[in-house]
Amino acid sequence: KEWQSRKSWWIQKYGIQSELGREDTISTSKFWDDVTVSVFDAKLCEDIYTSFLPPSGSVLDPFAGGSVRGIVAEELGFDYTGIELSQEQVDANQLQSNKPTWVCGDSDDVLDTLDDKYDLIFTCPPYHDLEIYSDNPNDLSNMSWDEFLTKYKSIIQKSYDKLKDNRFFIIVVTEIRDRMTTGNYKIGKYKGFVPSTISIAEECGFDYYNDVVLINTSQQSGRMSNVYFNRNRKVASTHQNVLMFVKGNPDLATEDLQWDGTYVCEINGKKYKSFREAAIDIDPNKLVASEVKRRCGSKTKRFSGWHFTKK
Repeated sequence: KEWQSRKSWWIQKYGIQSELGREDTISTSKFWDDVTVSVFDAKLCEDIYTSFLPPSGSVLDPFAGGSVRGIVAEELGFDYTGIELSQEQVDANQLQSNKPTWVCGDSDDVLDTLDDKYDLIFTCPPYHDLEIYSDNPNDLSNMSWDEFLTKYKSIIQKSYDKLKDNRFFIIVVTEIRDRMTTGNYKIGKYKGFVPSTISIAEECGFDYYNDVVLINTSQQSGRMSNVYFNRNRKVASTHQNVLMFVKGNPDLATEDLQWDGTYVCEINGKKYKSFREAAIDIDPNKLVASEVKRRCGSKTKRFSGWHFTKK
């Protein structure tokens, strides 16, 4: 109840209409008659931004889509850059708010032109051909599965390169079913989008770190779940996977999220935000924070370059 109330608060407070710009989207799901395009969860955005971004941090979204992620980021005080292939979608987003930066173009090309490094990558890619957004040949929803994965990996690799060290990459995905038919029979097997995303991210250099399950409302799936289960034991999906990856060290990433701008120690001319950061930087296999603190307070000549930072 609290989650749904907060989602509604965001939508009403800022007049978010994330479905605008996607009126011509074709849903290929035949699970029920409702083919309304998916709208991202504003409450999830709030939780991710406040938990995985440093103060005034920056967000890169290579699959921007609608306006939700951008508006929530900017209203919370973070800088948001979203890349979206459709000019119509960008125009609709900008009508709702001119605070986020929405760049129109193919992420595979646009990412090469960005000079900045970002504090968080937070995105939700097209679910292949579950929703077909346009007839643009560069649109991922128009590609074969193999073409989709190739371009998907290229975009994730380039996003990795634009992320600062010791930062998080968070992507929302769910399983999708193959619409392939054999003769007149539709099999409907899973494509393996979730494990493909994990393996691609790891191949690009990320470490797989958390998997959060986002429970969706189940009214729609409840309408048809018995029909499909009794026909072929197909179970309706009522969740999405919020896959979390880290580039670098999660301890150092967390230090940056919580840093108040002051340094606690200086070792041989280098300042550190915490004793833990110093231990990891100097010798992560042997040194611990408590030992760094002890050495900084030592009067011995051996640790003459180890000091507490003067406030």
